Amino acid sequence: MGGAVFGLLAAWVAGTTVAAAAAVPPGPRLAVTSFSFERPRFELLSVDPGGAALLRLAGGGRKARPLPQPYSAPSWSPDGELIAFSAYPHGIRSGKELPTIFLAGADGGSSRAVPGTRGGFSPVFAPDGRTIAFARQRRRERRGRHGRTEITFEGVTTWTADIERGKARRLTPWRNGLKQFPSSFSPDGLTLAMTRADESRSAKPQAVLMHRGNRRIELLAESAGNPTFSPDGSEIALLRRRDRRLPGRRRDNVEETTDVYVLRSGGIGLRRVTRTPGVREVSVSWDPSGERLALTRFRGGNSEAAFLGIGGSIVQTNSDGTCPTRVLRVRHAALYGATWQPGPGREAGRIAC
Repeated sequence: MGGAVFGLLAAWVAGTTVAAAAAVPPGPRLAVTSFSFERPRFELLSVDPGGAALLRLAGGGRKARPLPQPYSAPSWSPDGELIAFSAYPHGIRSGKELPTIFLAGADGGSSRAVPGTRGGFSPVFAPDGRTIAFARQRRRERRGRHGRTEITFEGVTTWTADIERGKARRLTPWRNGLKQFPSSFSPDGLTLAMTRADESRSAKPQAVLMHRGNRRIELLAESAGNPTFSPDGSEIALLRRRDRRLPGRRRDNVEETTDVYVLRSGGIGLRRVTRTPGVREVSVSWDPSGERLALTRFRGGNSEAAFLGIGGSIVQTNSDGTCPTRVLRVRHAALYGATWQPGPGREAGRIAC
C-alpha cells in the first residue's frame, strides 16, 4: 500500500480491545479482510457463500489489536482450523508501523503473532501446516533537490517461516525494483506460485512458479498475477490485466480491467473465465471441491473510492465462469482477498443456475 493510503489510515487508529469468540458455522466459508472509512474499522471476517453468518475473526474499530492490514489476503491452514493474516500489533499512528503475521482460530478466538515475521504481509500456508510463506518490503528514501523525497531503493522479497520456532528464511533476492509476492503452494508443497514485477525489465507483472528444491523460476504468464493452485494441483487460476485507452487526449486516461484465467499446471491450455470490462478483479481462490472460485472485485473508474476498492464486492462463480453470484458487498467498505476455508465438509461444489 502506498504512503498516501498509510497516511489516511494513520489518522484514525489508537487503543486496545479484544474480539469475542463465537462458534464456527458448518459448511463452506470464506475469509476476507474489510476496512471502512466512514466508520473506521479494520477487520478479518468469515462468511458463508450466501453472504450470511458473518463472523469477525480479528480486528474491529479504532481500539482493536491486532489491526488487520488492508489489501493483504488471509490464508487458511490446510485443516481449516487456523487463519494467517497480516496485522499491525500496535495499530497505525505514524504510517510507518510494520505489520506482522498473526494466527487466529476459525472461531474468532484470540490471535497470536508468528515469531520472525515482523514486516511480513501476504501470508500463504504451506500444505505441511507448519510453514508460512510471506512477503517483506524494503524501502529507502532521501531528501533530494528542492526538499522533495526521492526513493533510492524499493523491493519486495518472499520468505518462509516456521510458525512455532519463527525461523525465517529468504527465498528471493533483494534488488531495487524487483518485487516478488507469494500466492499459493502446490498440494505437494514443492512449488510456490508467485507474482513477480521487475522494473528493470517491464512494469507489467508476471505470474511465475518457484521450484523450492533449486529455487528455479518458471514463467506462467505475462501481464498476470496471483497464480493459485486448484486443490488437486491440476490447474492454476490467475489474474490477467488489460488496459484500455479511453476517449480523450490525456495519455493517462486509461481504464484498467483484470479478469480471471485458468490454465493447466504444466503452463498450457490458458482459458478465460471472467469478462468484466471496467472492473478490477484483485484476488481469486478455489473452493475445496475445485469446482467454484471466489473473486474480489473493485469497481471501475478513476475515483479515489474506486482506487481503494470502496463499494467493491466478493463474487463466486463456477470454475468455468458460469453462474456468477454476489456473496458480499458493503457499501462504504473495501473487501479484499476472499479465501475459501479448506477441510472435510467445507466443499462448496458447483453453483446451479
